[in-house]
Amino acid sequence: MTLTPADVSVVGDIAAANARQHPHAEAVVDGERRLSWKALHGRVMRLANALTAGLEIAPGQRVSMLAHNCLEYYELFHATAAAGVVAAPLNQRLAPGELATIVEQVEPRVMLCDADHAELAAELAAPASCPVVRIGGDDPIGYEHLLASASPAGAGRRPDPESAATICFTGGTTGAPKGVMIPHRSLAACGPRTMLYQGLTGFDRHLFVRPMAVAPGHRMAAQHGFSSGTTIIAPRFEPGLFYRLADQEGATTSLLTPTMFQMLLSEPAPERDLSTLRTFVYGGAPSTPDLISRAMAAFPHVGLHHVYGGTEVAVALHLGPAEHRAGLLDSVGREVPGVEVRLVDEAGQQVPDGETGEIIVRSNELFSGYWRDPETTAATLRDGFCWTGDLGVRNERGYVRVVGRSKDVVISGGFNVYPIEVENVLTEHPAVSEAAVIGLPHERWGEAVHAIVVARPGAKTSESELTAYCSGRIASYKTPKSIEFAEDLPRTTVGKIDKGQLRSSRTGDMA
Repeated sequence: MTLTPADVSVVGDIAAANARQHPHAEAVVDGERRLSWKALHGRVMRLANALTAGLEIAPGQRVSMLAHNCLEYYELFHATAAAGVVAAPLNQRLAPGELATIVEQVEPRVMLCDADHAELAAELAAPASCPVVRIGGDDPIGYEHLLASASPAGAGRRPDPESAATICFTGGTTGAPKGVMIPHRSLAACGPRTMLYQGLTGFDRHLFVRPMAVAPGHRMAAQHGFSSGTTIIAPRFEPGLFYRLADQEGATTSLLTPTMFQMLLSEPAPERDLSTLRTFVYGGAPSTPDLISRAMAAFPHVGLHHVYGGTEVAVALHLGPAEHRAGLLDSVGREVPGVEVRLVDEAGQQVPDGETGEIIVRSNELFSGYWRDPETTAATLRDGFCWTGDLGVRNERGYVRVVGRSKDVVISGGFNVYPIEVENVLTEHPAVSEAAVIGLPHERWGEAVHAIVVARPGAKTSESELTAYCSGRIASYKTPKSIEFAEDLPRTTVGKIDKGQLRSSRTGDMA
């Protein structure tokens, strides 16, 4: 049997529990490297002891890593949790200046890196006066030397469940990223809840393609371990690599984003056996019914699970395979077990079904606060709920439809326009691949609805054709006053469309 909540009260219990119960089961695959749970646990404990005894890192202090997805990242996740130190990973897709700001905030005691990021890691570590441990090579304080010098014995450490296990920086579309503190109890809780709403029986083979540096990476690592499954690590996401690993390793499930679906659909998998795949979980950015319909058609044997949540709340709403097949693709689902979701007005009063309200969430997976930012923490965590900033509408059956961001509403002529409504209509047009809707200043209307559209390869359309297409499908005040065409859309480091960049590069009044 897989692990139970009795086995895992803090996330650092996962590797040890699996080593006891499933010592010879395969825990992780990284290229030619394969480790059983027993072997993984031995390396995890060596790393935990090397951090605390060898490098003298105290509980609560931070350890950073700058690397592509790899076995060592997976080991660090389990080792820091077991040692009671805090993992503060660095997303390698961020610019050096952004990374420097994060390093200055978290003050890591040591920084781990792979060969591709060794030079940048040294530059980032210098102001912090922390050593750099390099993966690979033969450095005196290289990763394998560090493990070899430490004991594999457990030290009986047990962190407070409410203390931070990791600090993950958000990939918000506006403003500076915030350090989200995710406690041990949150990561421990995500395993059993995920298995329940996904209907997993355990021992799955999870193809890990999301960046390990971001919050879904840590939560998925915890869930994979709780289910006693095998984690198949891809260093990055590429369609060809995804298909090859799914075929060679017999992957059964993977966590994707809508952007990844777009990439998979643009590059089919010839002569690859994908019959072992049973489930795709997706989320992390808005998707359109058209895109998901095409994904269902491309992978008819794979059950799709849409999850709504975020770095601060984990998963709050879920839409399962049967609901996908029933055509509920404009919804992000209903509450998952053990999670309370409310839609409220600005005063915090619950709004009736059918009316727009801000989505707030309460569960044992919530984050504990923003790193060294008590004011933003107090504004976001109120009365046990996390205020997400997302606006939604719930129907009488409990299904929630996200209509926009509370700070992303276009107010045109006194009417609220939620961009996702317009984007969904535009992407239903057969010539449109993607669309992003923003508000631009307008002398008469205050703001005018403006759309940036990416056409499908080989397809042709025009502004007048798309404007006519929207007419009658949405209200006239929601129909774009202007439409431009682009080859692609700018994205944040976690794949969300960067509307802040779209707005800032399109200044001036639209008379």
